[in-house]
Amino acid sequence: MKKIIVVLTALALISFTVGCNGQNINAVITFDCLNGFIKQEMESKRIPGLSASIIKDDEIIWVNSFGYANIANQIKVSGETIFMVASVSKPVVATAIMQLYEKGRLDLDDNVNDYLPFQVINPNYPNEHITFRMLLAHTSSINDNDYEVYSWGKDSPVALGDFLRDYFVPGGEHYSEVENFHKSKPGTYYDYSNVGFALLGYLVENISGKPFDEYCKENIFIPLGMTSTAWKLKDIDISRKAVPYNTDWQPYQHYTFADYPAGQLMTTINDISNFLLAYIRGGAINGRQLLLSSTIELMKDRQFTEVQNVFGLGWYYDSRIGQELFGHIGIEMGIRTVMFFNPETNIGGIILSNGEDVDLFPILEQMFKATK
Repeated sequence: MKKIIVVLTALALISFTVGCNGQNINAVITFDCLNGFIKQEMESKRIPGLSASIIKDDEIIWVNSFGYANIANQIKVSGETIFMVASVSKPVVATAIMQLYEKGRLDLDDNVNDYLPFQVINPNYPNEHITFRMLLAHTSSINDNDYEVYSWGKDSPVALGDFLRDYFVPGGEHYSEVENFHKSKPGTYYDYSNVGFALLGYLVENISGKPFDEYCKENIFIPLGMTSTAWKLKDIDISRKAVPYNTDWQPYQHYTFADYPAGQLMTTINDISNFLLAYIRGGAINGRQLLLSSTIELMKDRQFTEVQNVFGLGWYYDSRIGQELFGHIGIEMGIRTVMFFNPETNIGGIILSNGEDVDLFPILEQMFKATK
């Protein structure tokens, strides 16, 4: 799984002098203009297919789809197209953890080893605990080594717990004292960790007593009406899934990985918009409370600010479009996604695509301009 590098300083805003239809880029744009801009970006950046949505005033005000989910079969993207969203999955993992936190099943500063059937210990600091808070903010000292855990055309045959045991227990297939852990003490160094979020998913399993994917279905997807969302290929209609493509529009086979909580969520623009809407509304949607508003505020608090200044709990801050947004991006083979909202204005935007090596932030910027 590709690692996302989050810059820990303010990101430079790329400036443009001309917007769609010749407008000044700072002008308010219409949705028709936005549609035209997206089509231009897709053509110039070779994005096969894309779905996007905008949330404002506590409701989804715009949803649209463009291009193809499957080029060979000429299947167009729609609101019901299922995309793998890569690391946009991580806020869902964080949601599951924080639900258990609300129920008193864990404390954020607990030693995660108190909840595991094996020990996760940085051999450079054997007496230092790794906590939930550290995992959520990527300061756990756990490093992603070059493990290869992809499965092609099927769900991974390796159970999540088995993969993690092999990664963290000496003698395991993926264990390495040098490559799996940083030499910095837990809590004192930032490094984005996919396997750290896979471990959070496994902690949900051990604390709740349910497989992670089933826990999410019962406690997140069903309450939010996310009826087309799942973690595994076996649980979706594969004919509706967007084919991932490289920059030459050559398809990848559908794939999965053993550390699936880190990035394997499969969802539609309609479903994931409900998820973001719940956060913008303070945790409530469809008469159901996903999380308490106080919990969401806690998740927005920057963590370990002495070593990083962008991550809250599972979500991070990004200022590259000229305003401070809170959310996540996703990067995988043939997948680029973004999901962000402005905590001050409660305006949000989501883009799901089946392209590769694509910067989606120019589109996101225009989406936010369309809400003015």
